[in-house]
Amino acid sequence: MKIKAKTMGILILAIFVIGTGSAMATGLWATESKKIPSKYEETNLQDTYNPADIRGSYEFSEVAKLFEIDMATLFEAFGLPPEAMKDNLQSKDLESIYENAGVEIGNKSVQIFVALYKGLPIELDGSFLPEPAVDIIIAENENLTEEERTYLTTHTYVGTEAINTDNIIPEGTDPAVTSDSEPIINGAATFQVLLDAGITKEEIKKIIGAPMPLSNKSLKDYCNEEGLSFTQVKDQLNALI
Repeated sequence: MKIKAKTMGILILAIFVIGTGSAMATGLWATESKKIPSKYEETNLQDTYNPADIRGSYEFSEVAKLFEIDMATLFEAFGLPPEAMKDNLQSKDLESIYENAGVEIGNKSVQIFVALYKGLPIELDGSFLPEPAVDIIIAENENLTEEERTYLTTHTYVGTEAINTDNIIPEGTDPAVTSDSEPIINGAATFQVLLDAGITKEEIKKIIGAPMPLSNKSLKDYCNEEGLSFTQVKDQLNALI
């Protein structure tokens, strides 16, 4: 029996539609890529995503959402400017950002940060973490093991001179500089802005009378919480610039 070309075309189309529908129903066909890390095999963590499965192609926004970490915290931890949060930075981009650091800071550093920040187990493989990341982990996780604390002490990268953020900082006005190019600390300034303006942690400590808090903290909010005069503190800091 001969099958007409038109009939054959209809049969092929029907087979394709039925086959595709079955594949989609069984999960064998995906219309879009989904980045979902694997979960721990341990019974008590079997419903928890494993940070060790964070891939270099994961964007910071995806890591923040999957592991329920504020994106601003992730950016602060790795010394990334807040202005770059709108960009689709990937975990692997840290390798080029810290290529001149002299130590290994990359995707594995993100895995370790997320794990220790969330109090989850991870293999400590020798990768380094920037100083802000270590400070954030210690402030957030009171249950660090002795091994983890020792690791953080011996694998902290101190310094910002090696950070290459030229390709992630959008063109625009520096938040610590006015239109007249005169450095000024204002109500929107964070402690990171103070550091970026050249003020040291010791100078900040001397003025506020206490160790510097997390760098993403607003100076004005800090002064209000600690009962300090924001105007006086601001003027003293501006005098240092």
